[in-house]
Amino acid sequence: MFFIKNKYFQNLGLIIFFIGMECFRAPDILKYGRFWEDESALFQYAWTHSFIETVCYVYGGYLNLAANISIWAAKTLVPLEYAPYVTTGTGLLFFILPLFLLLTAQDKWLQQFRTRLFATLLILLVPEHMELSLESLHIQFWLIFSTLIIILLESTPYQRYLKDGILLLCALSSMIAILLIPILGIRYLMDRNRFRLEQLCLLMIGGFIQFFICYNPYQARSFHFSFVDYLTVFFTRNFISPFIGVNIYSFAYLESIYNLRENSLIPIIPCIGAILFFIFMIYCIYKYPKIRIDIGILLLALIEMQFISIYGAIGPVNWFYHLSWNQRYVFLTQIIIVLILLYLSANLPIKGQYFCYVVILWISCVGVFNFYEIKQTAPFALTWKQQVTLWRSNPNVSFVAWPGHNVWMFKLVKKLQYNSK
Repeated sequence: MFFIKNKYFQNLGLIIFFIGMECFRAPDILKYGRFWEDESALFQYAWTHSFIETVCYVYGGYLNLAANISIWAAKTLVPLEYAPYVTTGTGLLFFILPLFLLLTAQDKWLQQFRTRLFATLLILLVPEHMELSLESLHIQFWLIFSTLIIILLESTPYQRYLKDGILLLCALSSMIAILLIPILGIRYLMDRNRFRLEQLCLLMIGGFIQFFICYNPYQARSFHFSFVDYLTVFFTRNFISPFIGVNIYSFAYLESIYNLRENSLIPIIPCIGAILFFIFMIYCIYKYPKIRIDIGILLLALIEMQFISIYGAIGPVNWFYHLSWNQRYVFLTQIIIVLILLYLSANLPIKGQYFCYVVILWISCVGVFNFYEIKQTAPFALTWKQQVTLWRSNPNVSFVAWPGHNVWMFKLVKKLQYNSK
């Protein structure tokens, strides 16, 4: 009974469960070894460049310091046979980070085991994060999520340096982090303590370096915005998938939305559904003063993330109307809605809490049903280690970044060659 009731062992059990289920979700990645898509381009660059050139490499129009360091570690710290497992491990580490912040927080609303269990299930089951799991290229999104949690939690000396490091690394790994500066600024004006000021300064310093020194507009991005697409994408990707699941019905519905938008027509139901959600959130802010600041901050973050996910996406906006695409661009809005739901489940009056419990259980069940929706590696594919063995005998052989998926391929020179710039 001591182990069951002890918060330390509860959190340890939840984290072990969280890690185990994520690894169980994609066993082929651990079996075969994998670089996720553009990770292979970063690794190919790092293979022939120095440490400084690698960690400062601007790819996709911005500095991704966290991914660059992970790629450098994969090239340098282990034999080539194990390189993909470094980036996989790094991705898993940052995947755990926001959950760790929630489980170990000292805030009163996170002390009940039920709330921490809900947090574990929601983060694991609800957001579409196949594009963000077990790889280092997109750990920036987990850093942004962690930053949002830091903004939401009370500002105290507890975990001070861990939180400071997350904020600075987040700003140096993503352009999106710049949008969090005004949100953290609002939080500082509410809290008025030196820890918030310290956090704000670090986020601003990182954002300044990112925007004024590293940023370079990437032409492949859409830079498109439409209010109709804003509402339609918001409803279809944040409610259809989590509440209905990935199945023939949701695919058919999104295909109908796709056809409407291709003909420049307005999908009425998604637009009304999105508007009703925002009205509900405004009502909660008005009705319950005790949660007004926290929910207002999360709502502002949600509005910003929905805008930037559409405006800065690579490819046309209609790609959002396919449930298997653009998962990284809808992850942040989905995870913020999860965070809002989790917060409301612990802070609303009892009837509101029961309503949230029902919603949490429903979307968790849908998430369990869709848990195995992930690509599998072809059984005949060479593992990464086998590819390295083949390459050592023939350096002209191309590597398949993800064994079994012959889309992302790259070559390495036989010996490390560093540019002496």
